Amino acid sequence: MNASRPMRTFLTVVIVVVATISVATPAQASDAGCAPNIGKRIPVILVHGLASSPTVWGSEDNLSSMVHALNELSGIYVDLPAFDYSQINKGWVDNPAIGPKLAQRIACLALSSRQAGGLGKVVIVAHSMGGLAARYAGAQTVNGRKVAEDMGLVVTIGTPNLGSGWANLFGVILSSLCHPVTDKENQVTVSNGTVCAYLDALNGLQDRSQEIEELPKLPSDVPVLAIAGDVTLTVPLFHIQLKDVKSDVIVSEKSALQGQAHQDEGGGQMVVTCSAAVTTFWHANCWHSALPHNQTVEQATVNAIKKYLASIEFAPTAVFDSYIGAWHVHGYDLTIKSDRTGQDIWHDGFSPSGDWCNGNDSITFTVMPDGSLVGTVENSWYTPANDGCSSGDWQPGDRFTLVHQGNHLLYQTWEPPVPDANYLCDTYAAGQGWGQCGA
Repeated sequence: MNASRPMRTFLTVVIVVVATISVATPAQASDAGCAPNIGKRIPVILVHGLASSPTVWGSEDNLSSMVHALNELSGIYVDLPAFDYSQINKGWVDNPAIGPKLAQRIACLALSSRQAGGLGKVVIVAHSMGGLAARYAGAQTVNGRKVAEDMGLVVTIGTPNLGSGWANLFGVILSSLCHPVTDKENQVTVSNGTVCAYLDALNGLQDRSQEIEELPKLPSDVPVLAIAGDVTLTVPLFHIQLKDVKSDVIVSEKSALQGQAHQDEGGGQMVVTCSAAVTTFWHANCWHSALPHNQTVEQATVNAIKKYLASIEFAPTAVFDSYIGAWHVHGYDLTIKSDRTGQDIWHDGFSPSGDWCNGNDSITFTVMPDGSLVGTVENSWYTPANDGCSSGDWQPGDRFTLVHQGNHLLYQTWEPPVPDANYLCDTYAAGQGWGQCGA
C-alpha cells in the first residue's frame, strides 16, 4: 500500500478548490502617457482574482464575454490587455505586484485622461479578491496624489469584503500541511508543494481576519455596485431542494454586498441567483468562478457604467470623442472632426467622361442619451460638378445614426432608410483587412 497516495490526492483537491477563490492582480505599471489615445473617454480596468488570470473576462471577439460587452459602450476606454498579476496570483493584496501595482495603473490612466482633457476618473470592474485589491489601491498615494481621487465607479463581483468561510477551512488545513514534517520512523520530510503558495492569501481572506479588518474601505464618495451570487443546492437523485445557501458557494451574500454606495451614480447592489446539484455546483452560472462571464452580471455592469456616465456632466464629450476619426467601408469614407462636424464621400458610378462621380455631404453631429451619434446632412453635392454627375442622393435634413460595434467598428443606419446599412472600420480594422470593411 502506498501511504503517500491519499496525501497527494487530498492536496490535489485542496488545490482545485482553493483555485476557485478569485483574487485581484495589477497590470504593468506605466508612466504618464500609458494611454496616449484615450482622449476624453473614461478608462475601465478589469481586475481578476486569486489563482485566476485576465482570460476570465473573455476577449473582444467573444460575443458573450465581459470584454465584448464593455467594448460595445460609447465613451469608455477598456484598458486591454486586462490587468494581469497571474504570475503571482496566490499572494495577498499587499504584494507589490497586486495592490500597489494596481494603484500605479489607476493613477497612470487617470493622468492620461486628464492630460487629454478628460475627467481623470477610472472605472474598476473587479472579481473576488480583485475588489479587495481595489480597496488597497485606493488608499495608496502615487506622485503625491491619493489614488482614491482617481476612482470613479467600482463594480465588485463576488468580493469577500468580510472574508470567506472557505478560506477559514483551507487556511487551517494548509497551515498544518505547509511546514516540513519529519516522519520519525522513516525520516521522510513532507514537501510543502505548490499549494502552500496560497497560504498568505487564504490567511488574509478568512472571515474577519486581521488583514480584512485592517484593509481600508473605499471612500464614501466613490459609487460602488456590489454583485453577489446565490446558489440553491439540490440533490439530483431525488430532485430535492436542500437550501438557499445565501452565497456563491465561496463568498456569502453578506460579504459580497458590503460597501455598495450611490445608486444614483451606478452604485447599489444586486444578487444573481441560480440552482445546481450539490455534486456539480461548478456548472451553475452564478457560482463564484462563473460570475465574471454570467450574462446578467455583464448586463448589470454595462448598465451601471451607463448610469455613471449619465451622472457626470462630462459624459457627452467623452462619448463624442470616441467617434472622432476617419471611418471607411468599400466605396464610402466618413470623417468626424472634434468640432462635431464632418464630411462623407461615396462613389456613385461613372460620369459620361468616365470619371468617378463622388457624392459629398457636409454633416453636423449630436450625441444621443443612449450613446449613439446622429449625423445631420447640412449640404450635399457631387464632384466633378460639371461632368454629368447628378445631385447628391441625400438632401439637407437627412440623418443617419452611428453606434459602436467594438473598438474598431461603427454601424450606420440612414433616415430615410437605404438598402445597405454599413459597417464602418477605423484605420486599424481597414489596415487588417476586416471583412466588414468591404473589398
